[in-house]
Amino acid sequence: MSEVPPAKDETPEVTPPIVWPNEDPFLLVIPMRPGTYIPIQPDKIAALKRAISNGRVAVITGPLGIGKTSLCRYIVNELMNESLCTSEPSEQIVPVYLSGAAYRETDDFLKGIIKGLALDASKDRVTLFSILTSWPKEHEEKLAAIIDDASESGANVDEFGEFLRALADVENIAIVLNGEPKRMKKFLDLNPPLRDRIQAEIELRRMTQDELREMVTRRAKAHGVENYISADAFDELYELSKGMPRAALKAASKAFELARKESKPIDKKLVKRANKVSFWRRLFRR
Repeated sequence: MSEVPPAKDETPEVTPPIVWPNEDPFLLVIPMRPGTYIPIQPDKIAALKRAISNGRVAVITGPLGIGKTSLCRYIVNELMNESLCTSEPSEQIVPVYLSGAAYRETDDFLKGIIKGLALDASKDRVTLFSILTSWPKEHEEKLAAIIDDASESGANVDEFGEFLRALADVENIAIVLNGEPKRMKKFLDLNPPLRDRIQAEIELRRMTQDELREMVTRRAKAHGVENYISADAFDELYELSKGMPRAALKAASKAFELARKESKPIDKKLVKRANKVSFWRRLFRR
C-alpha cells in the first residue's frame, strides 16, 4: 500500500509588518550624522578647503534649500576631524561656526567668534579684536570663521564688511561666507576690498537623481531602514524636489511618517499620498 504524502499546509504566509524607528532619518537636524553628507562638487570643495588652509576668504552661494548650511557644517566637521588626525599644530585648523542671520550687529560676530574659541567675550570691542589680531603670534593653529547666511545679517553692511576685511588681513585667519547669490553679490559689491580677497567661490548646483538617491540612502542606512525604500520611491522624490536637497528630505520625511503610521515600506504611491501630489502639479511638472 503506497504511503499517503502529508497534506500541504495551505495557510497563507503572513508578512510581518515593518517596524520603523521612532527617529525620522530624514529630518534636517544639526549636527548631521557622520557619513550622511554627499559632497557633490568635490573639486570646488577642495578649492574651498585650500583657501581656508591658506588663510583666505571663500564664498558659497546658492538658492534657498540647495544645501549651503549643510556644506558649512560638513566643512566644520572635516576641519575638526583632519586636525585631530595630525599632531602638527601648524597643520591644524580651528573652525568657528556662526549663524549670520541670528546677528544684528557687527560686534555680535566678534563676540561670537570669541565665544566659539571658548574665551571671555564680555570685554570691550578693542580688546576682543586684539585677541583675534594676536592669534598668529599666540597660536600655531589656523583659525577659520565660517559664517552661514552672512548676507542675511542685520548688521550695518559697511561696518560688517570692513570688519571682515580687517579679519581677512590677519595671518592664518580664514573666512567662509555663504548666502543667496543676489544678496551676496550686492554685499560684496558694497565691500570691494573684501571681494578682492576672495580666493575660492562655489555656487552649489542641484543634485542629480543618482546623488539624491545616495543622500536619501545614506540617511536611511544610518537608521537601518535602507531596505524599506523602493526604487520608484527615489524617482518620485526626485520629481517632487527637482534635485533640491531640502525639498527631497522634506518629502522623504513626510513619507516616513505615513509609512510608520501604516507599517508599510516607502514606495512611489506612498510618497505621492504623503505629499498629496495634485493632478495639476503632476500635469505641469512633466
